[in-house]
Amino acid sequence: MNINKVYYLKISLIFVVVSSYFLGFALRENSSGGAESDFIDATWPAIKGIEQEFFFAIKNYGKFGEGSWPMFHILNVLFNPFTYSQYSFQLSITFISLINFFLFENLIRKKFKLDKIDSYLFSSIILLLPFFRSSAFWGLTENFGWMFLLLAIKFYLNLEVLLTKKSINFDVIFNIFMVCLFSSLALYTRQYLIFFPIFVFLKFLLIDKNIKIFILISIIYFIFSLPGIFLIYSWGGLYDSINVPAGNVLVNHHPKYILKNIPFFFSFFTFYLMPVFLIECLSFGIKTVSKKYYLSFLVSFSIMLLLYFFNFFEYLKNVNMGGGIFLKLDYIFFNKKLIFFIICSSFGFSLLYELIKKNFKVNLLLTLSILIFCFPKFIFQEYYEPLILILFFLLYNHNIDYFFNKKNNMSIFLSLFYFTSYFIGAIYYKYFLFLSYSDWKMFIEN
Repeated sequence: MNINKVYYLKISLIFVVVSSYFLGFALRENSSGGAESDFIDATWPAIKGIEQEFFFAIKNYGKFGEGSWPMFHILNVLFNPFTYSQYSFQLSITFISLINFFLFENLIRKKFKLDKIDSYLFSSIILLLPFFRSSAFWGLTENFGWMFLLLAIKFYLNLEVLLTKKSINFDVIFNIFMVCLFSSLALYTRQYLIFFPIFVFLKFLLIDKNIKIFILISIIYFIFSLPGIFLIYSWGGLYDSINVPAGNVLVNHHPKYILKNIPFFFSFFTFYLMPVFLIECLSFGIKTVSKKYYLSFLVSFSIMLLLYFFNFFEYLKNVNMGGGIFLKLDYIFFNKKLIFFIICSSFGFSLLYELIKKNFKVNLLLTLSILIFCFPKFIFQEYYEPLILILFFLLYNHNIDYFFNKKNNMSIFLSLFYFTSYFIGAIYYKYFLFLSYSDWKMFIEN
């Protein structure tokens, strides 16, 4: 295929993906399952409540049943002129969510020195992710969190370059301020995005040992924490303790769940990084790549298999909420034997282990920071989408030049095919595989 044909093919694919995104909104797509009810029962009432009685609604925020802090709602009440109806608001969030696509494209292009057409095509993967799409189409909070995280990462990467000159100047201070600003906004939007401030804090303190930068970051973060401190004071805790009993929060969010959620955590890395692994095999050969991963995989699989025989994983057979795609596939095709899931989880450990080895201190710190996503009692794949892709391509310190080899478009096309298949599979799962006759009839009529 000549160069012009490849170029026009890429243009066509971008057009198809973007068109499918807006078509999904028009068809009221809800491939993640719970987006519509979350919006109607929690997000929209919170926005209307804050719009009508700001301080009373913030003080009694727990009444709305929204799991996130109110930054998303406040920003939309103050700056979004389309909150006059549910449909117009959801359409506005669908457009605003596109900022994530453009930010990811810009960061990918700069980091890997890609042609614009390639960075746009690869970044369009975000627009195929079912949870990202559902959050956009139904006006939920997640995509604002990802947007602020990407902005924080953008200035963090700038800061890393500037600090190679080992001097603190206006540009350094400006980028530090922007990192703190956007990571704080991310935290106030989705609490679990606190992993990034934790990572930044500890990296400059423990790894870079740059005390001046650490002190500066601490001061700025403290200033941005004041609204949060006020909320905690007015609520009597991290949540509105009057309307949301503290016991309910502790029951559903606690570090004690990390061990239980680790198998899911590893399996999510397997799922989202599978295209990277396949391209690595195509680039270096299956034999060479197998030698790289087989030992860590065998160690992980052996440990998990031993735990399985001692019934440690018995809880995995009764997961009614969350769990991710590999656990659902195990339920559907393997009658909850769990061996398939254990294989997928073990492979995720192997991928992550080899990734951490590339730059042990930084990558280990980043991995430990994101373990905060394992705090919930019920762990959902949506928490990691598009988190793992953002981390792998932008924050993890490693060399993946082979993935974006300009002589070969295979990586981008394969990734696009993989995530398109995932999207189609999510639609099939939601609307065909487990949809009752009455639900299907209602879907057709609407």
